[in-house]
Amino acid sequence: MSDRPVQDTSSVVLCATSRSKRVIPPWTAEAVVILQHWKHSGRLARLKAIPWDRPAQRYDLVDLVLVLLAALTSRAPSLRGFYRNLDPVGPLLAAVWDRTQLPSRAHAAALFRTVPASVLAALDPLLPRS
Repeated sequence: MSDRPVQDTSSVVLCATSRSKRVIPPWTAEAVVILQHWKHSGRLARLKAIPWDRPAQRYDLVDLVLVLLAALTSRAPSLRGFYRNLDPVGPLLAAVWDRTQLPSRAHAAALFRTVPASVLAALDPLLPRS
């Protein structure tokens, strides 16, 4: 070691946390635009008019279609993959259609399995064609 005093030192401050910082997914803006288009074009109103005697009264067809549109926009390979990145923007997406929250992944998956063919037929004209 040298006996000379150190003249020029740099200091670095490191901060660590056990929480991961969530970032807004890159598809969020596109999803909001699509949801707003449905709202302002009248598709959302027509969607709300589709009758569905659903098994769970907590969520409506509107909630499932919102999840479906957002998941398709995210290009996630699965519903699980979509929900993995949904945490920071879920409330925002729900609010676009005046919903308080989105169904959980388990709830959505269970409800998707119970949608009857008559509801799917009524929903079909609302879906965009490529």
